[in-house]
Amino acid sequence: MKRKLIRITFIGDIMCERPLLKAYFINKGYDFRPVFEATKKLFNESDFVIGNLETVFAGKEVGYTNSLYSFNTPDEFLDALKESGIDLFLTANNHCLDRGIDGLKRTIHELDSRNMAHIGTYLNEKEQKKIFVKDIHGIKIAFLNYTYGTGIKDNHVILEKKDQDCVNLLMPQKVGSPIRYNKRKNEVSFLKRNISKLFSEDTKLRIKKKLGKPVGAPRTDELWDELIDYKLLDVLKNDIKQAKIVADYVVLNIHNGGQFNAEPGEYSKYIMKFCVENGADVVVGNHPHVVQKRELIDNTLCAFSLGNYSISPSTPYMLFENYPQYSIALHVCFDKEKVQIAESSFSVLKILEDSKHRLKVVDTFDLAKTITGIEKEKLQEEVQFICEQFTCQQYHIFELKQEYKVFGE
Repeated sequence: MKRKLIRITFIGDIMCERPLLKAYFINKGYDFRPVFEATKKLFNESDFVIGNLETVFAGKEVGYTNSLYSFNTPDEFLDALKESGIDLFLTANNHCLDRGIDGLKRTIHELDSRNMAHIGTYLNEKEQKKIFVKDIHGIKIAFLNYTYGTGIKDNHVILEKKDQDCVNLLMPQKVGSPIRYNKRKNEVSFLKRNISKLFSEDTKLRIKKKLGKPVGAPRTDELWDELIDYKLLDVLKNDIKQAKIVADYVVLNIHNGGQFNAEPGEYSKYIMKFCVENGADVVVGNHPHVVQKRELIDNTLCAFSLGNYSISPSTPYMLFENYPQYSIALHVCFDKEKVQIAESSFSVLKILEDSKHRLKVVDTFDLAKTITGIEKEKLQEEVQFICEQFTCQQYHIFELKQEYKVFGE
């Protein structure tokens, strides 16, 4: 008799930036459903789908997204996600406090009011201590979600002691980020510093683009002593231990890494190894906004970054050398006879943006059926790049597929 397998799909960052926000303002309201319609079929082939929700829903009165690095999205975006086929939303990320603790808590209330499952941020310690376990056809899987930080460099929100349990953290909030900024203030001229104050970050980046100047460079996360907080890591270690008691498998979802860097940094590698050593069965990362490698660490499936499921390519800070408009939908099959993960595969998704900044996320295999000639050749080249980036394998003969497997496993 064939063993019963269940299929879990993981997707990348779900964001709603200003171009997308403006594009779907219709008749004094919003309708984001067209963004997610094309991937419903793919998601329906899985038993459970997990996505990284990288925005808050703090309400119109505190202001929707109006800057590059601080997000607040209309509730209608949640309505569209409710219909998308995604079953679990990860909320521990560097934008979870973009509208303060009140915004974080309202986001939770809005998710709860729609019966949308979520992990990573909480109303209180009692909620935080509950381990989310999904029973699918008799197989119990525990999901855990943690973030390196909460973006205090941009939102300047520091949690009060009474709210410390509202976010699952990997490192002290005061550290901010595992990315070092080496440029000193005195290296920038007085004139340049003061001219810079006259323009928003958005305007400065757009001016640079028009002048043909680079808007930035990939940034890699590093590792130094201040990042390692053994008290917080002990919490993570204990959470894994408790999850293993109540579930057949434990899945770690980590928000961590650099930005637009193709290779994982040293802190990312450290956290991955820590999760594996402490009993995680699968570890999936997000945050770098490009696809990074997946590998087996001590026979444990680890994916460092799945890229962007939903992000606006026209956003000024985007760096395109590692194709941030593409992402991975990672499919993992589990069975009751827990020896190791039964099998895994992946699909490649792409974000399409039209001249009015409307987005549509599509499966590249389906997209290929609608295009020809040079356009199709370009798609194939880019998808091959993503596949090789993810698998760390070279495809001497490559063809577009609905699903890909890592050969040799």
